This record gives sequence, C-alpha cells and structure tokens, in this order.
Amino acid sequence: MTTYTLRPALPEDANDILTLLDAAELPTEDLTGTWWQNFIVAIAVNGEPIGVMGIDVNGDWGLLRSAAVHHDHRKSGIGLELLRAVESLARDLGLRELGLITNTAETFFQKHGYVTFARDEAPAAMRETAEFRGLCPDSSAVMKKTLRP
Repeated sequence: MTTYTLRPALPEDANDILTLLDAAELPTEDLTGTWWQNFIVAIAVNGEPIGVMGIDVNGDWGLLRSAAVHHDHRKSGIGLELLRAVESLARDLGLRELGLITNTAETFFQKHGYVTFARDEAPAAMRETAEFRGLCPDSSAVMKKTLRP
C-alpha cells in the first residue's frame, strides 16, 4: 500500500511535476508562468511527488489536465483521490464544468461521471486551449462533466 498525502502544488514542485508528465508522455510545452497554481500533487512519505492533476481555468469552465501517477504507484487509488481533490478545487474556484482530452484514460473518467462528446461540440473555452488546438491528437477522446455544488 502506498502512503501519500495530497496538497496544492508549490513552485518547488514544478520540476518534479514536469518529470512525471514527461514520463507519462503528456504535453508540457504550454506550461509557462505560474501554471502549477491550480495543480494538486500526491506526495509519498519520502517527499517524492508520485501523482499530479491540474486545471486550466477559463471563466466558469476548466480543462482538467496533466493527470499522471508514477508507474510504480498506479492502480493504488491515487488517481481517484487526485480527481476528487481537483473537482473540489474546481468547485471552490466557481467552475461549473470540467472538460478533458485523453488518449489513454477514457474508461477511468467515464467511471467517474465524465461523458464523451464530439470535438465539434466542444465549448469555445476548450477550443481555445493549446491541447485542443494541437498538443493532443485529434483522435483523443474529448470529455466533460458538469460539477454539482
């Protein structure tokens, strides 16, 4: 069993988060400035970040992004705990809906209330993201979830 804690990402977590995202083959090119501010990290007992998930905020809509768990800790419940924490953060930020684009985790997100929809039905806020415009392939699943207060 993996022992870890969840907490908001800090500036000093940035390099470790980028390493996790690179290992998961997720895009990082658009992470600039203070991108880590709406990210949650799972920290192992030894202080190592072993999971991450974040939100890009655009008005009352957010793009759930950068969901990654270190390969040694997958299937341990960390992803679900990160998802719950990020959804709670989204509610605290006043977001009404979260969208996401995934190549590998469609089934996981479907199990937790996200629905797949056609790319041409994407809200304007999603179409404006770098992920939608090209960082993620057109073959990726496009999903959304309406958040309940």
